[in-house]
Amino acid sequence: MTEKMRGANFEDNHAGKLIRIEPLDGLRGIAILAIVFGHLFIDPYERVIHHYTPCLWAMLRNFRWGVSLFFVISGFLIGGILLDNSFSKVFLKSFYIRRAIRILPLYYILVFFILGREYFFGDTLPTNITPFWSYLFFLQNFWKPQYYYHFVEAGVTWSLAIEEQFYLLAPLFLTGSTSKIIKRVVPLLIIISICCRTLCRLHLGLQFQAYGHLITLQYLEPGFLSTIDVIAIGVWGAFILRIKRFQAILTTRFSRYCAVPIVGAILTLASISIQMREPFWIVVFGPDILGFLFVGLILIIVLNKKIFINQLLSTRLLTIPGKYCYFIYLFHQVMFANANLFFEGTVFYNGFIVRCIAVSITFASSIISWRFLEYPMSNQARKKWNYPQSQENL
Repeated sequence: MTEKMRGANFEDNHAGKLIRIEPLDGLRGIAILAIVFGHLFIDPYERVIHHYTPCLWAMLRNFRWGVSLFFVISGFLIGGILLDNSFSKVFLKSFYIRRAIRILPLYYILVFFILGREYFFGDTLPTNITPFWSYLFFLQNFWKPQYYYHFVEAGVTWSLAIEEQFYLLAPLFLTGSTSKIIKRVVPLLIIISICCRTLCRLHLGLQFQAYGHLITLQYLEPGFLSTIDVIAIGVWGAFILRIKRFQAILTTRFSRYCAVPIVGAILTLASISIQMREPFWIVVFGPDILGFLFVGLILIIVLNKKIFINQLLSTRLLTIPGKYCYFIYLFHQVMFANANLFFEGTVFYNGFIVRCIAVSITFASSIISWRFLEYPMSNQARKKWNYPQSQENL
C-alpha cells in the first residue's frame, strides 16, 4: 500500500482494544430502526398511513433503504480493515476467524431454530421450498422468492448471505491491492451490477412491479451480482478516506454543510421511488445513487467529528440499537411470530400491542445476547487474533 494511503488511517486498533465510532453506530441505529418498524408497523398499516399522510408514507414505505445503509457501512469498515492490513502475512487467518466468530453463532441459532421448528412441528412444506443446505452455506439469496418458498422469519438472511459472500471474496481482491486495482475493481462491479439489474428488469417486466422496491435487491437474479456494487461503493469510500488530498476536501466548511442536503437527497430518492412506481432509472441506477449518498455522508461524519449531525447520531437513542443491531436484525421477525402465536385467539392477535411487545422483547434480548454471547466471544477473538491496525466498529 502506498504511504499516501497508509498515512491516512484515522483510527487505530491498539493491542486488541475495540475502538467504536459512535456516529457510525448511530447510522446503524437508524438503519435497524427503519427495518424493524418497516416490517412490523409500516407494512401492516400502510393503507392507513397512506390515507392520512401520503408524503410520509412515500418516504417510510421504502424502509428497505436501511439494508443498503448496512451494505455501505460493511463495505466501508471491512474495506478499510483490508486496505490497512493488506500486506500483513497473518492477516487473512485473523480476518476469517474473527468474521466467523462474530457472524456464525447467532446466525446458526436462528437457522436451526426456524428450520427445526418447520420440519418437525410445522405444516406440510411445499415442494418448491428453498433447500435446507442453502441456509447452511449462505446461498439462499440465489433462490428467487417468486418461485421458491422462503421461511418468513428467515427472510432477512438474504442480505447476510450477500455480506458473507463479500467477506469471502473481498480479501482475494483487496489484500495487497494498489490504488490502481481499487480504481478499476469498484467501477467494474458497478457496471456489472447495473447490467444485471437492467437485464432483470427487462426479463421480469410487470412481475417486477409486484416484488421490486428500491432496496429489495434480493429479488434481482442473481442476488450477489446485482447487489455487490452497493458494498463496493462502501469499499471505495474507505479508499477515499485514506487519501490525504480528499481528506482536505472533505474537512472544508462547505463539505461539512453538505451532510444535511445529502440526507434530504436520500429521503427524496426514496419518495420518488414509491410515488413513480419504480421507474426504470430508479431500479437500475437508484442503488448506486443511494450508495454514493450514503458513503458521502459517512465520510463527512467520520472526518468532521464536531459537526451537529454527529451529535444527533451519537445520542443513545440511536447508538444503542446500532450497537445491538445484529441480533435485532436477525430475530425481530421471530419474536413477532412467537408473540403472535402466544396471543392467538385473543383480541390482541396480529395487532399493534403484539407488535410493540415483540419489539420490546427483541431489544431486551439483544442486550442480553451482546452481554453474554456476542461481546465475550468477539472480545476473546480480538485479543487472540488481533489486526495490526484498523478501525473497527464491528
